[in-house]
Amino acid sequence: MNTLETIALAKAVAPDVYRQLSEEVVEGTYVIDCKIHIRGTVKKGRPFEQAVAAAIDPWTLLYRALSKLNGTTVDSLVEEALTATDEEATEIKEQAKRAVARLVAAQKRTMPGRITAQMTWEVVS
Repeated sequence: MNTLETIALAKAVAPDVYRQLSEEVVEGTYVIDCKIHIRGTVKKGRPFEQAVAAAIDPWTLLYRALSKLNGTTVDSLVEEALTATDEEATEIKEQAKRAVARLVAAQKRTMPGRITAQMTWEVVS
């Protein structure tokens, strides 16, 4: 198989269909021997810029923040975190989310174009 045929095969079954069908299969080993005819189109989009959240390490932000404080203040922060009310925690989490969002926005990468496909398939006897 060439590259496009392999991609077509991978895209022939939608992820939600695969997930549903895989739940129906019981544990075991199965021998498969069939021929499948696949027909359709494969399309690759243009590269695009995307902020990649996984590219940041939120622990770095915490390390930097804690490094600016003395030991007593760090201990006080830990104690406050353990005893914070839901309302206080929500406000602090929102501030943290904004800080992390700024870090994520600075981590833009050029991503390859996405591949989409419209496929039909049938088992050939």
